[in-house]
Amino acid sequence: MVQSGTAMTSVVLPVITEYLNDIHIYVFTFASGYLFYYTNFIKRNEFHAGTVVKKRFRKLIVPYIIITICWLLPFELIYFQESVLQLVFRFALGTAPRQLWFLLMLFMVNLMFCLWIGLVKKKLSMRLGMFILYGVYIGGAFLIRFNVPDIFQFCTALRYLIFFFFGYALCRDGTALIKRINSVLVIVLHLIVFALVYYLNHYCQHPVRLASVFLTPFISLSGIVVFYKIVGTVKCKTNKKDQVKKQNIIVLLFKQNEFSVYLFHQQWIWVVISLMNYEYISPYCIIAVGFVVSVLLSVLMSEGLKRIPGVKKVLSI
Repeated sequence: MVQSGTAMTSVVLPVITEYLNDIHIYVFTFASGYLFYYTNFIKRNEFHAGTVVKKRFRKLIVPYIIITICWLLPFELIYFQESVLQLVFRFALGTAPRQLWFLLMLFMVNLMFCLWIGLVKKKLSMRLGMFILYGVYIGGAFLIRFNVPDIFQFCTALRYLIFFFFGYALCRDGTALIKRINSVLVIVLHLIVFALVYYLNHYCQHPVRLASVFLTPFISLSGIVVFYKIVGTVKCKTNKKDQVKKQNIIVLLFKQNEFSVYLFHQQWIWVVISLMNYEYISPYCIIAVGFVVSVLLSVLMSEGLKRIPGVKKVLSI
């Protein structure tokens, strides 16, 4: 079985982990909202809620079901020996389905967004939309804080709607808003808010700690802006043609199998931890090995599955 904690502790890694958890998935959700508008209102210039939901179901829920049954559940039984009731609650009801929570959350976000798309199509302003969805975020955050069962990631989806709408509205209204924001100022404010929220969560007691619920979305929103500006700067300074020429086969394989790496990686990390989690092995070494092993084996699995007729399409890989 996988140990519940690391044998050698680290002061830095928990801070880095918490910071990344406040940024990376929110950036993906923002990008999904941006692509939602581009795909349905620019590329096709039409929107049909039923068609969008069906496509999202096929791309997100079908892989969720197959990967859960064929990949996650065997590992759960071997490494954690959970009861059938626990497995049903975690996976069939989607309350805590390991890394696949993101698939359920993104499907729920798309579903919710399609339900109120009529308001958005009527040029609901970014300011008003963000204000409304900030309130929705707070509601979802408190539901999770008070341990309301997160069935099918419904509560979590409430927290992510604001970031999806941010991407949607930015694609609709243009990127001038972000470009006008001072890069140094937004980075400084971003780090200050993160430090404040970290302090509230780890060094304050209730009810003062609850203030972090209201501040946390600003870490993610400012992080999205910082990420956007960094990517824009890198693009301006990098010659795309030279970049493509320098890519080796490993980089290309990873880019072609990003979704597959996400689907399979966590269980390989468990294997690495179970083999290396000893007091004389640095946690940084475990992280490095876990990253390399999980990515390489996930890519190999993906490349193998693609050669099975029909599997590539069914798993959206």
